[in-house]
Amino acid sequence: MSLNSLLRLVFTFLFLIALQVLLVRTFVLFHVGFCFVYVGAIFFLPQKTNRMIYIVIAFSLGILMDMFYDSIGIHAAAMTWVAFLRQPIYDLLTPKGSVSENSWISISNMGWRWMILYVSILCFAHHIFLFYIDAGFNNFFFSLLKIIFSTFLSSLAILWIAKISDQKGSENA
Repeated sequence: MSLNSLLRLVFTFLFLIALQVLLVRTFVLFHVGFCFVYVGAIFFLPQKTNRMIYIVIAFSLGILMDMFYDSIGIHAAAMTWVAFLRQPIYDLLTPKGSVSENSWISISNMGWRWMILYVSILCFAHHIFLFYIDAGFNNFFFSLLKIIFSTFLSSLAILWIAKISDQKGSENA
């Protein structure tokens, strides 16, 4: 990984964490739609990165969010779950040999259709885990409503950030 790539990765992480903690954390739509942009931090790591590194980064990011949300490991567990699912979802959606293993996951490399599916599936998996751990299955339908609205909001925000990031990356290339 080049120094430029590493700096891009660190900047993206810091930006998503700051955005989540300072701005998006307070944004709630009708008490059912929550936006979790920090989840996108592990979506766009290069494919060739070791899976254990994904898991450690995801867990660390989740613990950091747990500190800000005053929750006890819920975000860490959900992010670790997503880190485990990331590679199988990528393999399921990506035709063999269509993309280099060294390439970054971006809209320009993967296309809009692929990116929408990828982000939506991983956000949905994160939100299922997060909301059902938080509420249990006692409020099944209310939690399901939260999952659906939150997946939509989070996916939309992450895709918007990915588009902006992709434009900045192509301008610098």
